[in-house]
Amino acid sequence: MSKDSDIKGLKYHIDWLEKSIAEEHIKFYKYSDFQNKSYIGKGSYGKSSSIKMWKRYNNQ
Repeated sequence: MSKDSDIKGLKYHIDWLEKSIAEEHIKFYKYSDFQNKSYIGKGSYGKSSSIKMWKRYNNQ
């Protein structure tokens, strides 16, 4: 696969995600909207955290 097709494929997925959030098919939360953040671990995939949502979101 060429670098140009990799970039086009990535752009397609980013556009799809942004459109889905804008049309409210996917609910977006800012990182600061969460509490009780705790580090779980890391590996080749990246870092993992455990996070609890604010109570106000759980009541919707």
